[in-house]
Amino acid sequence: MGSQAVRHTGAGWPGWRRVPAAFALLTAIAAVPLVASAAQAQEGTALADPAQNIPRTPAMERACNAGTGPCQQAVLHAIDVARAAEGIGPLELPSYYDSLSVPEQILVLTDMERVDRGLTGFSGLSSRLDALSRTAASSDQDPMGPQDTTWGSNWAGGEASALLADYDWMYDDGPHSPNMDCRSATASGCWDHRRNVLSNYGPHPAIGAAASTVDGVTSMTELLTSGPAGLLDYAIPTVPQLVSPSSLVIGTTPRQPNSAVLTVWGGVGSFQASATVFGDEGRWSVTPVCVASAGTSCHLVVNFVPLRSGAASGTVTVSLPGGSEQVQVDAFAGQGYWEANTQGGVYAFAGGGFRGSASDIKLAKPVTGMVATPDGGGYWEVAADGGVFSFGDARFYGSAADMHVGQPFVGMAATPDGGGYWLVARTGGVYAFGDASYYGAPDVEVTDIVGMAATKDGRGYWLVARDGSIYAFGDAQFYGVPPVAKDSVFVGMAASHDGRGYWLVTDNGSVFAFGDAKYYGSNTGPEAHGTVGVAVPISGPGYYIVDADGAVTALGGAPAWGSAPDVTAKSPVVAMATA
Repeated sequence: MGSQAVRHTGAGWPGWRRVPAAFALLTAIAAVPLVASAAQAQEGTALADPAQNIPRTPAMERACNAGTGPCQQAVLHAIDVARAAEGIGPLELPSYYDSLSVPEQILVLTDMERVDRGLTGFSGLSSRLDALSRTAASSDQDPMGPQDTTWGSNWAGGEASALLADYDWMYDDGPHSPNMDCRSATASGCWDHRRNVLSNYGPHPAIGAAASTVDGVTSMTELLTSGPAGLLDYAIPTVPQLVSPSSLVIGTTPRQPNSAVLTVWGGVGSFQASATVFGDEGRWSVTPVCVASAGTSCHLVVNFVPLRSGAASGTVTVSLPGGSEQVQVDAFAGQGYWEANTQGGVYAFAGGGFRGSASDIKLAKPVTGMVATPDGGGYWEVAADGGVFSFGDARFYGSAADMHVGQPFVGMAATPDGGGYWLVARTGGVYAFGDASYYGAPDVEVTDIVGMAATKDGRGYWLVARDGSIYAFGDAQFYGVPPVAKDSVFVGMAASHDGRGYWLVTDNGSVFAFGDAKYYGSNTGPEAHGTVGVAVPISGPGYYIVDADGAVTALGGAPAWGSAPDVTAKSPVVAMATA
């Protein structure tokens, strides 16, 4: 499905106007927004253009079609990658960001892009400039700046969020971008949006912004000038020392420490922030002080060591010159596990605290697999079309949804540090994302792969087929295959903790152990209802057998925490992950 993207340009210097150039049209996929440039960079541009354009990836498009949460996570990750290439730190949104209107979010993002590069920021949204921005947004046009000022403006239509508009204006505006004023690497219109954001508007820059809907499509504008702001519709918080995020999640296992980071943003001058933490069900600590200078940030590290399995909570109080802020911390200590059904619903048990699910997302294809992050603070779900959905502290590193593989994806595995994952298709194709490396795929025709597992160090993986065939790649060793199953098929596998063995399970609950993986029994009795997988606890002996009706059978000493309730035939359980 396609749409048209519109680009037009205009510019403003004191006492001068340029009529917008003729509209330019290009064909793009539906998820690509309509984006327009407003002006050439103003006189006194502060920073050089980036070395290269960083276009949107199909993974970003997929995430932004999936919902607000996945979109924001994917775009933030892409922005951080682009900023790192410039030697700029990550974009850490203030704790109040999600409560802001779209124009207010545009203000905050534009302000942070400037301040993080040493440029003068804004005091708030100018009511006068907001009015000009609203008029332009309602007609899909660039705002025109006030007379006798240096000004620049940006327009974006069809964006899923202000954050995505910021990405397109700042990082996907050069050669080979949708910027129609940048048809070649030497075109003068390349990076016009970015130049407008980062240009020199004098010692007291002012900004207005607006958001509207035109013919069912979003329309966002911002107008930046050298004129005084005047009356403000919205002001940057008067206490500039802000703590983000507003809440934290720490996942770990009993008696194993883990941590999360809070960022304290500096205000006008340098100051020292002090922190204390109070919590239950474990040992808590926090960096006692950090010093933030004007326009920079410092970090507070919150540490948690659980004494036992289950949930815990804590509160961090950060004392600032203008007052204090409290941050809620939710901690989850395994053992525990999750089950996922075909609609993306997730059932959480014990230390496997609920972090979210894809059940409220309109899925193109059903969910077929899931895997947890190493610290148990989150998990990923994968759908048959290769779409990936991340929750908790699981980060989105990309998906295969737009690769049009032609065969369903049947499983996934994560790297030991949680910095990447693999997806496997039924035909044996393996797709690596994040810090996951590709080690190979079957060199023979395969049509019946049902799952995969990674080695302990993440330098290899196994694939298993319906007939029990094993394909080993990287440092994954071959430890054997089961006899041919006469009345059943294999549905999944799990690796032993040290990676020197694995278990296979059939759809009738029979388990086969190889290498140093020990056999603890099967679940072939009348209570078994279509086994769909096998999983191992995060530590200790034993394993779990999970059935399509949500029943979990714990064998060999694996702690049992419960089974999914009220699972219907319309949405059977398809996967299990452990924490």
